[in-house]
Amino acid sequence: MLPKMVEIKEIIEESRDVKTFVLDAPWLRGSLPGQFLMVWVPDAGERPMSLSSENSISVKRVGRVSSKLHELEEGELIGIRGPYGRGFEITEGQSLLISGGMGVAPISFLAEKLDDFVALVGARTGDELVLLRKFSRGEILISTEDGSEGRRGVVTDLLEEVDPRDFSSIYACGPDGMLRRVLDLAKELNILERLQLSVERYFKCGIGVCGSCVLDPSGVRVCKEGPVFRGNEVFESEIGRYRRDASGRRIWYGGDSKGI
Repeated sequence: MLPKMVEIKEIIEESRDVKTFVLDAPWLRGSLPGQFLMVWVPDAGERPMSLSSENSISVKRVGRVSSKLHELEEGELIGIRGPYGRGFEITEGQSLLISGGMGVAPISFLAEKLDDFVALVGARTGDELVLLRKFSRGEILISTEDGSEGRRGVVTDLLEEVDPRDFSSIYACGPDGMLRRVLDLAKELNILERLQLSVERYFKCGIGVCGSCVLDPSGVRVCKEGPVFRGNEVFESEIGRYRRDASGRRIWYGGDSKGI
């Protein structure tokens, strides 16, 4: 499927390295938090990017595609495919939101759909905290690894300040290590079925054909059956243990070389 060319209507500078790109794409109306677009940037390539609202993406400058995207101006064109994937399921009752790093993009989109929530938001430094304005409808607790804002530490340290059992739903998006800690705690508390987490993996096609984003050992495709999964669907998976690079080779976290 070829990308559709769309105009960048507005660019919001969230921080030194993060920009939000508002797109002129009416067919995105009704997109769900947790879904993603395949974004093609001329002379750079195509990458999956999570929606941060029905018609925007919030992107950190980290590689070739994102860096080229950051060079564009309002009125210029990019190509998009989607929205794709399974989004978050919104349920009744109070929710707990957990985001680490740029996991804040889909989680902040979700926050705008909820009326009653507590959000745990973490970043490396205070300067890297973005999109906090979108959590105004609930309570927010903040952590930074350098202690420049909020509690010093990683975002999962904030779980000591709440009881996850008090919430009807738990939503999480962030680095693999964060997701594994949330999964393990949910298992310990016997609330895996309440947990929904958005998983990031290397994508090529974005439509479930190439198999590059398959999770071991179940074989579910992050781009098709995910990127949002229930905790009990992926507790036994590779999350937090290893990931795969573009060639399919396993990259183990922490130097672990044992199989699952």
